[in-house]
Amino acid sequence: MTRAILVLTAAGLLLTPTLAGCASKNAATTTVIVTETAAASGTPAGTSGVTVGPLQSGTESGTASPNSSAASTAESSSSSETTTPAAPIVTVDPLKADCAKILNSTEINTALGVSVPAGTNRIVDVANAERKMTGRIKCQYGVAADKSSVAVTLLLAQYTDAAAAQGQISATAETEKSNGAKASTASIQGHPAQVLLRQGGLLIVGYDTWTLSVVVADKTVSDDRLPAALAAVADYSLTKIIS
Repeated sequence: MTRAILVLTAAGLLLTPTLAGCASKNAATTTVIVTETAAASGTPAGTSGVTVGPLQSGTESGTASPNSSAASTAESSSSSETTTPAAPIVTVDPLKADCAKILNSTEINTALGVSVPAGTNRIVDVANAERKMTGRIKCQYGVAADKSSVAVTLLLAQYTDAAAAQGQISATAETEKSNGAKASTASIQGHPAQVLLRQGGLLIVGYDTWTLSVVVADKTVSDDRLPAALAAVADYSLTKIIS
């Protein structure tokens, strides 16, 4: 059962992961629209101890097939380079993406290698003119029945141009590294991505004039599996968004 909920909240108070440096500095009250899909009965086991990710700021039938190189590329060190060329850019509006059609529970469980709750949320976030961000949405997956935790969050942020998008990727990576994150690189369908591990994991990749970020909450996946899990989720997601 799906229901739409209108939520009024002060910026920055949502219990969702957010990219470092991306949140608006305006503390004025904002309006977000949450489309919430109730978790299916018989929530998969093995989800205890899952916490909201380290970055404080956020089903369709059929399974998309991730690139076979995505997971192995993410496990390589930051000094490794991929020679896989990027496919031609497909122009899409990421802010219109349907979270329920981007990932389903089978794909998430396959990508992570563990079972998470089936609950999902879609949150419409605010723009940030200072960073040339024209809008952002958050897709939350593995939402606990009591809303206390979120296993995976996708953030789709649209910018005025590709340079602004890449600038935000660099700023986020530098902020995370300065806070002690372990950094490496990956390739998502030929597009370079930053992988940052700190009490959970973040992968951020630029595509055209927007960015796709994947946040996996702390203790959802073991640290040694995090890079591959992040890359697999990103690959599944990008395939669906541009298809």
